Formats: sequence, C-alpha cells, structure tokens
Amino acid sequence: MALNLSDDFAILAQPRAGMTVTNQTSPSDVNASQRTAHIAAVNQVMLAVNQSLDFEETLQLALAAVMKVLPVEATGISLIDDRREEIILQAQRGWRRDFVEMGLRMPIGKGLAWECVTADELIVTGDVSKEPRIAHTEFQAEGIMAQALAPMHADGRVTGILSALSYQPYDFSPEDLKLLSAVADVVGSALENARRYTSVLNTLGRQQALMAGLSDAVFVLGERGSLIDLNPAAIALFGLESAQVLGAPLEESGLPDAIVSATSRLLAQEQQPRQEIDVAVQTDRLRAILACSLTPLHDQTTGFKGWLLLVRDVTHLRMMDELKTQMVQTVSHDLRSPLGSTNTALLMLRELTRTGTPQVQRLVELASQGLRRMERLVDNLLNLQHLEDGLVLEHGIRLDEIATQVIEEHQAEAELKQQTLTLHVEDNLPFVAGNEVWLERAMANYVSNGIKYTHEGGRIELHVRSDEERVLVEVIDNGLGIPEDAQARVFERFYRILGEDRTKQGSGLGLSIVK
Repeated sequence: MALNLSDDFAILAQPRAGMTVTNQTSPSDVNASQRTAHIAAVNQVMLAVNQSLDFEETLQLALAAVMKVLPVEATGISLIDDRREEIILQAQRGWRRDFVEMGLRMPIGKGLAWECVTADELIVTGDVSKEPRIAHTEFQAEGIMAQALAPMHADGRVTGILSALSYQPYDFSPEDLKLLSAVADVVGSALENARRYTSVLNTLGRQQALMAGLSDAVFVLGERGSLIDLNPAAIALFGLESAQVLGAPLEESGLPDAIVSATSRLLAQEQQPRQEIDVAVQTDRLRAILACSLTPLHDQTTGFKGWLLLVRDVTHLRMMDELKTQMVQTVSHDLRSPLGSTNTALLMLRELTRTGTPQVQRLVELASQGLRRMERLVDNLLNLQHLEDGLVLEHGIRLDEIATQVIEEHQAEAELKQQTLTLHVEDNLPFVAGNEVWLERAMANYVSNGIKYTHEGGRIELHVRSDEERVLVEVIDNGLGIPEDAQARVFERFYRILGEDRTKQGSGLGLSIVK
C-alpha cells in the first residue's frame, strides 16, 4: 500500500558523497523543522502500520513506511522466536536476494543481530563484507555498504529488529537513528497487536469448528448472560434463528423456560462445583430430558469473560436408567419369594435329616450356604440401587461409635481364623455428615473384606483419624493384598480378583457398595 508523504521528509535525508546542499535557513529553523518532520514521519508510520490487523499485511505496510521516511534502499524486519531461540528474518524490501525464502535465521547468541537484542541498543556498521560480527556469509556477500539495526519493543521487551540498509556508502545521522529507533517501536507494537489479533482469530476459528462438529447444543454467554454465539446443533434442537437471538438476553432468546431457569440456578452456584442439571422440557416442538452444564470462560488475550452452556439430550439415557431400576426391583422381588420358600424347605429338611448320614447333612449345609449367597446377592443389588437413588444426609454422626460397633460385630468372625482385629480411633474426632446406616454398612464391608482375604493368624486394623477438614477411615491388614493391575478395578461391580489363593466365595459387590 503506497503512502503519500510530505516532501518535508527530504530534510531528514543526509547528502550522499559528492552532493551539495545549499541551506538558506538558520540552525534554529533547521532544528525545529527536523523535529517537526521527525514527529510527522513517526505519525505517518503509525498511521500506515495501523491500517490492518493482518500480520503479514502489517509487515509489508511497515517496510513500505520505513522506505519512505529513511534515506535507504532496503529494509528488513526480523522477529525473535522464543520457542526455537532464534531470530528469523520475516520480511524484506529492496534486497538483491530473497533471504526470507532462503530462511535466514540467527541462532541464539550468535552474530550482530543477537548483539543488538541482548544489548537493546542501536548498532551501525559500514561495509558488511568487512564486518566480522556478521553470522551469515551469504549476507556478507549481499553488497551492503551501510546498515543500522534498531531493536523493536512491545510490552516492555525486545521482540525483534528493524534494519535499514544502504548499497551506497552512507553515514547515518543522529536524526536518522532517532527516527529509526522511534519507528522500530511503532512497528514492534503494531506487529504484536497484529500477532495477537491473528492468534485470537485462529483460536476462534478452531473453537467455531469444534462447536460446529458437536452434536450437543452449545451456547456462549456473555458475562451478564447475553447470548453471544451458538452452534448448529443448538439451532436445530430448539428451532432458533441465530440472527434474531444473538446479543439478546437469555430470557429473550426463545429457549424453553425450563432451560433458562436451570441456567440461572447454575449461575447461582458461586461457591460450589458446577454440576449437571436435568431439565424436563415439554413444548409443542420438543419433549425431552435435557442435561445442562455451565463452564466459565476466561480469555487472557482478549480479557473476555463469559460462560459456555452445554445442553445434551439425555432422554434415552434416563429411560435406560429407569428401565434398569425397574428390572433390578422386579428381579429382586421375584427372587425373594422362591428364595424364601427354598429356605423354609431347607430348614425342614435339616430337621428331617438330623439323624441322617454325614454325607446327607453335608449336602443340606451346602444347599443352605448357596441359598445364603443368593440372598446376599439380592440384598446387595437392592442396596446399590438404593444408593444410586440418593440418600438423606444426617448431621452430627460420630464415626468412632460406628467403628466400635463394626469391630464388635466382626470380632467373632476374626477369632474363628485366630486373627487379631483391633481398633485405633483418634481422640476428639469431629462430627461428620452422612447416612449412619450406610456408613456402618460400608465400614463393615471393608472390615469383612480384610478378614476374608487375610490368612489365619493374621491381623486386621481399623483406623479412624482426622486430617484437616476430613475424617479418614482405613483398614490395614497383612493379607493377600491387591495386585497392581487390579487396583483400578476393585470397586467395579461383580469384579473379583482371580488366583489360586483367592478361593473365597463372593458376589463382587461388597466394595462397590463401599464406594
């Protein structure tokens, strides 16, 4: 882009060798004119480089502006690559060879460019072919007879170098160097702004591509709740017109009232982890169960603050959960009746075979043990379902009392295996909130598991202690232990560790209930 600059800039160009300049003005007039022209030149460069926020275009505008205000034949802009620790020539104008295409790079700590950066000061040379500080021999052969390098600044740090080059012998005047230094900082700030703008655009482009590819409805809300953006899935799910709702408050966006209310509840959770809220939506267009979650947005580059609202159709998932619940309840109920009848029959059979052979009595006992396992399995399935349905929390529960009760109930079981079962409770434990029945059941399952998988004569310890704002319950034993590859799965339903030493029967639900 060409610049129409005033002829006043001619006063900044010092005469070449062999040129004669006639000056009919006083020294004070010349100084005043120079200062005025200096300011005008910097302003013109500032106007030029601020015409675009495109990074590459800003580079070219800056080169053109420098060529207009300085008496040189060529100029270049090199930028510091912090990641690679290099100075890279990004753009050039007026050079005989294309060093940008050649990939001119100055490794860290080498050459005149790094001296300019580390010293943070202007550097002026004459014939570069005789300059030993030049790192690249290709550049020494370019034929540059004079050059000035000025560090560019942005945000209080050196970001690159602006170079002014002459193919003729030339002495840069103090006015030239002052102007180059001022222009370098203007160009440095403009390039940094363009870089940030390009980075924001790239980030937004990636975010928009990501949003467009999501099957869930996504809304971007401003800090005060106005609708800033939405993806195609949101438009399709709620039948919205993006042009009509963008910029509108959420209450006026056309979203169902249930969604607006759920979002308001999520926004109100200032001191709590934001959770997913299920919302039943029933409109003429949509009947579904939607899960809403809200995530805060913070952009350090632009300073934007807002919210990302994700709305997912979970109707089929909730229906499956309900069917699963009904199935567990139905199966458990249907099993209880025949189990009860079988148990009664076995009790009667035990009485009838009391005087029978040991083999008959052993068969009856095996049948009774199998029946008890089935009853525990049914109970555990119902217990898990009960836990998933949610519990009422109570306050003022004392875990030391629960632990004492658990130890007393399991002492006889441990004594049958000559095991030592001990309780270690810290004094002055704080009260906790929870469900006393289920806390006792979880602790009992944990202790029973330790007894089951500890050899005869072993030890099992139940520890209850406080840790800052928590109360910790630990079971320690010298039993079989848990293999490393199984530790991530021990709380899965029906998972049991297999091995020749693990012959105990169980449903694999005990630790699931603990969790």
